[in-house]
Amino acid sequence: MAKPKAATPAKATTAKAKPVLAAQTYNYSATQKSNAIYIYKFFSARGWSRNAIAGMLGNMAVESYILPDITEIGGGGGYGLVQWTPASKLINWCRANGLDYRTMYGQCMRIQYEFTHGIQYYPGWSRMTASQYMKSKMSAFDLAMVFMNNYERPYDTYQPNRGNIANYWYNFLASQEKKTGYQTENGKVYYYDNNGNKISGFRKFGNNIEYYNPTTKVRLQNGYVTTNGNTYFFGSNGAAISGFRWGAANPKTGYRALQYYDTKSHIQFKNKWLTTNGNTYFFDGKGWAEDGFRTGAANAKTGYRALQYFDPKTRVQYKNKWLTTGGKTYFFDAKGWATDGLRWGAANPKTGYRALQYFDPTTRVQYKNKWLTINGNTYFFDGKGWAEDGFRTGGANPQTGYRALQYFDPKTRVQYKNKWLTTGGKTYFFDAKGWATDGLRWGAANPKTGYRALQYFDPTTRVQYKNKWLTINGNTYFFDGKGWAEDGFRTGGANPQTGYRALQYFDPKTRVQYKNKWLTINGKTYFFDGKGWATEGIRWGAANPETGYRALQYFDPTTRVQYKNKWLTINGNTYFFDGKGWAEDGFRTGGANPQTGYRALQYFDPKTRVQYKNKWLTINGKTYFFDGKGWATEGIRWGAANPETGYRALQYFDPTTRVQYKNKWLTINGNTYFFDGKGWAEDGFRTGGANPQTGYRALQYFDPKTRVQYKNKWLTINGKTYFFDGKGWATEGIRWGAANPETGYRALQYFDPTTRVQLKNQEKTIDGKTYYFDNKGWAVDGLITKVINPTTRERTIKYYDPTTRAQVFNQHVTVDGIVYYMNAQGVAVNGLVRMPDGSVEFYEDYHQVTNRTITINGKRYTFDANGRGKLA
Repeated sequence: MAKPKAATPAKATTAKAKPVLAAQTYNYSATQKSNAIYIYKFFSARGWSRNAIAGMLGNMAVESYILPDITEIGGGGGYGLVQWTPASKLINWCRANGLDYRTMYGQCMRIQYEFTHGIQYYPGWSRMTASQYMKSKMSAFDLAMVFMNNYERPYDTYQPNRGNIANYWYNFLASQEKKTGYQTENGKVYYYDNNGNKISGFRKFGNNIEYYNPTTKVRLQNGYVTTNGNTYFFGSNGAAISGFRWGAANPKTGYRALQYYDTKSHIQFKNKWLTTNGNTYFFDGKGWAEDGFRTGAANAKTGYRALQYFDPKTRVQYKNKWLTTGGKTYFFDAKGWATDGLRWGAANPKTGYRALQYFDPTTRVQYKNKWLTINGNTYFFDGKGWAEDGFRTGGANPQTGYRALQYFDPKTRVQYKNKWLTTGGKTYFFDAKGWATDGLRWGAANPKTGYRALQYFDPTTRVQYKNKWLTINGNTYFFDGKGWAEDGFRTGGANPQTGYRALQYFDPKTRVQYKNKWLTINGKTYFFDGKGWATEGIRWGAANPETGYRALQYFDPTTRVQYKNKWLTINGNTYFFDGKGWAEDGFRTGGANPQTGYRALQYFDPKTRVQYKNKWLTINGKTYFFDGKGWATEGIRWGAANPETGYRALQYFDPTTRVQYKNKWLTINGNTYFFDGKGWAEDGFRTGGANPQTGYRALQYFDPKTRVQYKNKWLTINGKTYFFDGKGWATEGIRWGAANPETGYRALQYFDPTTRVQLKNQEKTIDGKTYYFDNKGWAVDGLITKVINPTTRERTIKYYDPTTRAQVFNQHVTVDGIVYYMNAQGVAVNGLVRMPDGSVEFYEDYHQVTNRTITINGKRYTFDANGRGKLA
């Protein structure tokens, strides 16, 4: 069903002024009524009430006679149904939105836009908002007044005729209430046919189409539909769009997708080319205009598939245009295909020739700063991508480090290779790579030696050397008048050190002058120094491979022959040169030591090579002493005084290795010594390793004169007594010694575990047992009486077990037939005593009373033979 539309607009005219008649008498034309019905259907489909539409028509009748293509009477600049002033408000908006401003549809769309976007309608005269107005059920008269004052806003705010006309149209439109055309229900748009039925599928109106969902009958807005393989897009007004549309972002580039819809069929272009306004586009399978690179059909010239490029912003295909992207350059021809192979371009500004360019047949990227060999010819394309002509300074020559000099034919651009060039009186030779030769070059055979001639070209100018010295890469050559390098011996100027003429030598094969190099020829050895002169006298050479020190050599000043297996004394210093001709350094084993029968060990200073005599040496943690003959000492040696004791130091050197003993024990001839970190034999006290019995560190003592360690021997020093056992360790803790001369028992002694000093005149409890050590340091045994008061004969009596020497507690003891009782304090009791078992005993003068009856404290006790008492 066709969309309602106004009559074909005529050319805009200016309406003549005429009175507005009463609503009930005004005779409206068929055009005005048709327009009013169109307006009603348009706005009712968008949710407007009949009351609101009638109120608007009451104003349109006065403003424009409900004619869209009409200008303001009197030339005020107004135009259209509601007399937009200026008219550009309507015209510009319609054009921007692809609408015809002269049509009912275009002007109704503008009014709808104004009411939904806060434009033109302002709730001033009435507080009713635009959205409230559109749905209002107030009378058509009142709504005409609201529309007039909130939208039209004339000078005269009360014009009742507009309300009367609105009432007319309200009644007139009542017949249109039957649902036909556009209807908006619950925010969704439907279209009813003349029978009042909702349509579905496509609907054509004018040159456009709409689409209604076959199931829900709802008009599609802002969405795609694909049917029968064709895709359409319907805009916010429900109409199918045509022409270009910018859509969602292209996932390949991040740009918004550009689409195109056929202007007649509205079908989206897919897998299809479009050329419009001189611009070419290609739309892919999704219907998106390509951007960036695209590989297309085969290039007819090369058989390669064509490479195309589309502007990422405009999507327009590049034609007859250059592109540089990602550091790569392409040229797209008139077909839009990237060029491949050779291309003659504009003239080369250096030579006047046309530029020659090359594009990779596979990637289409232009060659820049790049070589090309094709059909046996070599070209170089510069930073602009032009083939070089004439001289070119290129990359570094890998043989010399100099930048290569090349030459390209000015006409053909082909590089010179294996070819001579003479220009400006200078001659160049370009090798197989096309590089002007620089540095060394082997030429024809030298007629003197049969060797091939060696030539040299200046690395800067590439000119050949003649009658000239050259030092390059550390090698020295002399080129004769023919430009050939010398070979063999050559006698030069006098040696400034000796007055002799310098002797030089050039390698017959390489032509390099011998420098810092050995030569043995005809059984004679020479060394040529850094100047290339044969050495004479002393020379410091390469490192000795055995020691790492530089070798010291000697050459006869007359013959230049090196000394080998030969002694030399010079300036008071003696050297020995071995079979290699090197002065000895470090250790050397010589003849037998006459004192021990061992072969002598000698040492030569690693720096000076002078033999050590009367001198100490410590190397690799080992110490030696070399005597006046320069032989390493072995065995016992008395040295300087020990700074701690004033005694002379005693040292010892291993008879085999000659290494001095340090931090090391020695037992020799039954005597034991310890040599400290200086290699001196200890004297006096020394604290050693931990005693394995106690965990304490061992205390040792060495005789200050002989340095021999004390073993199984007593020492009293500074009033303190020590005993050193068979290992030479000072005893600690309990020790059983010789028999006590008073008792016949072996003496028990005690040494402090920390100091090792023997305990004397002191009581000591050890492992829960108590001992008393007398002034000899022996643990006492038997009765020990100490008088407390001589007048009263009060005394303290203790008893120590004769076997264990431990003090007795809570126990009877019998000594010489007399019974004593030692209490918990280990002291003999006196008087009446109640025993631990509850019995009573009596001790008189510390002796137990037996077989007697005694009165004690007024009570009589009888004591039996065991000393047990009871009341008589």
